[in-house]
Amino acid sequence: APTIQRLGIYTVSQMLELRYGAGSRTVSGIIMTAYGLMISTTSTVAYGAIFHSLLSIDRVPAVLIGGAVVIIYSMLGGMWSITMTDFVQFLIQTVGIFLILL
Repeated sequence: APTIQRLGIYTVSQMLELRYGAGSRTVSGIIMTAYGLMISTTSTVAYGAIFHSLLSIDRVPAVLIGGAVVIIYSMLGGMWSITMTDFVQFLIQTVGIFLILL
């Protein structure tokens, strides 16, 4: 970490640019953007499926409600709320895996 701090590098794209040139930074940015979009899309659709099942509403409004919930708690709670929801999801997934293995 001290070497990276000394170089003033804050992102993976900057590290790749330093090592492999400016083109790698662009490619890295495109790949990371695509990955972020895929994660966001699958998460929002999953929230929509949960709301669809629990509230018996159509899928499109359910996806919109799920997306709105995520945006609202992210805006109100900031990074702390995002970290806490990730932690809760981790716990739920871990318990689920252990229950499946039983």
